[in-house]
Amino acid sequence: MLISSHRRSEWDLQNEISKVSVRWFLILTVSVYFLYLIKNNLFHDAVSGTLNPAYIGVLILVNIFSNAVYHVFLVRRRAGDRGISVAYKYITMIFDLLVITLLLPPTGGKDSMFFLLYLVVILSNGIRYGMRLSLVGLLAFNFFYVGVLFFQFYPELEVPSLQKEVLKIIGVWFVGIYTGYLSRRFEILRNEVESYKQIIRQMENKTGYEK
Repeated sequence: MLISSHRRSEWDLQNEISKVSVRWFLILTVSVYFLYLIKNNLFHDAVSGTLNPAYIGVLILVNIFSNAVYHVFLVRRRAGDRGISVAYKYITMIFDLLVITLLLPPTGGKDSMFFLLYLVVILSNGIRYGMRLSLVGLLAFNFFYVGVLFFQFYPELEVPSLQKEVLKIIGVWFVGIYTGYLSRRFEILRNEVESYKQIIRQMENKTGYEK
């Protein structure tokens, strides 16, 4: 027996509320990091040579605004005992990946330390929602990151250490697919446990009735 739709809605809602909390932490961490760069005049990067504080500031403000909207939306959904649509999961995940993509060019492009945030987004969604969302996230990551490389090396389009970049992409795909697989296995086991519990409850009720 599968988990009831109501319990699934509660599960999804709690997952998204947890993601909002993680986003607040990441926004705070990134903001502190850039304040450190500005204070110490450490603006050099591999793409443009100068980090643009205004560009980064706008990007952070957009994230603060969007995450606040997510937070209010989810709180109202919980208060009204309503779930979230499947589309919400995909839209917010792709938007997170887009924001990371926009963060890479002014912070080193292919060498940016923020590349790891791709893994954070794909792993967090894959663990919570399984293979399908992992695959969509991986396809979006592939498209966005190739765009970063295109922007960084245009018009020559000769990527130094191309093998390294290919291995990075393959590594993200491997981790994302494996995470989706583990999530699917966990889902199957959880459904089996729920089914066994239901059978035991039915047997107990039947035994009590016969007595």
